[in-house]
Amino acid sequence: MNDAARSTYLAGLDPSRVAVVEALDQAVMAAADFEVAIKYRMLMYSLGGDYHRWVCAIGETTKIICLRFLYGTWLEDPRGLLRAGSSTLMTLDYAALEDVDAALVTDYVREAVSKYPAFVAANSGR
Repeated sequence: MNDAARSTYLAGLDPSRVAVVEALDQAVMAAADFEVAIKYRMLMYSLGGDYHRWVCAIGETTKIICLRFLYGTWLEDPRGLLRAGSSTLMTLDYAALEDVDAALVTDYVREAVSKYPAFVAANSGR
């Protein structure tokens, strides 16, 4: 992971949110060998530096920390945890560290990585 991007992002957070972001980051990084950068005020995770078709990103609102999946509508969601965001974007929301189930996060990210080639193929003309 790009430690500079991570450090910069964490430095800009309210200290009460740092542990949640660190836990999410560790769970995301357990799923794949991502390149990470700060894009659109989020920690964005890409495969091969393709930030136009990123896999997931950690961001925040005034109330929660969000783990966003660019093509989240392609993911299985048997527990109904994903919140809709746009025509393809879906989000997992976290208010506190105890809300983070690292294994669950890693599973969602692994699934997103497995569907990345199909997503790229379907969106290659964009």
